[in-house]
Amino acid sequence: MRLLIEHSNRIVTAVIILIFSIGCINDPLDRAEDLIAAYDFRSALAVLDQITGDERQNDRYHRLHALTLFVEGRTDEGFAEINAVGADDPENQRAYARVLFDAAFVIIREKNRISEATILLDSCGSYNPDYKQQIQNLVWSRALEYFSVPGDGGFRLISFAAKSDEGILRRLRSRNRIYYSRYDEIRSVYQVQELLKVRIKLFSNSHSRFPRDYRELVDEGFTAGVAISRGWRVELFPDAAGGYILTAEALKDNLGKVLVGTVLKVHGP
Repeated sequence: MRLLIEHSNRIVTAVIILIFSIGCINDPLDRAEDLIAAYDFRSALAVLDQITGDERQNDRYHRLHALTLFVEGRTDEGFAEINAVGADDPENQRAYARVLFDAAFVIIREKNRISEATILLDSCGSYNPDYKQQIQNLVWSRALEYFSVPGDGGFRLISFAAKSDEGILRRLRSRNRIYYSRYDEIRSVYQVQELLKVRIKLFSNSHSRFPRDYRELVDEGFTAGVAISRGWRVELFPDAAGGYILTAEALKDNLGKVLVGTVLKVHGP
């Protein structure tokens, strides 16, 4: 009897080890999904890139690959992945709308990647209009966060949302007048910067070059009639591509209470 019990225990142990071993044979797509769930998109992309041959002809593979490409900043490649499997097909559009939304949900948390996020959200809404409310909710919540820190993130997100929801500005004004004032002040400063770009173009036409700095533009009278809002420092720098960068930095006494440290940039020509 003792030998029988020991033999049975060995069999059970062997079965358990076999089951455990089988469970540990990770499918690459499962590994990629686990890494994505842990927000390790770079490692997930490395796993997906190792998949070859027929294993790539899989809807799940294409969705995961597109998602990781978008999050890793390879936007063009992400859209190429979507287009390669037929983005014109309504069923694919619904599936990839989710991919675009999920990627934007991650990206939008980085304020230097807001433009990428809004591109993805715009495409998401085009692929599946049913995402409109989710998009607006995401943009709204992130905009409020960004209005509480230096930068133009809140302004850019509200401007994006306003393209499809004219009432969002009224909502912002009624919800938080300070944030609305920051939005309105940043909008005004950007409008001034666009006007200054016209004056810089006039200077360039006259001198066959861009001004060396903002002071030169002022000294030669090219800023006449352009009203710079109080509490902003405007500067002009050459850039590596042969153009220029026009900046406006918020100071303590700006009228819209835009947070100090906010720098608005436009590039020219």
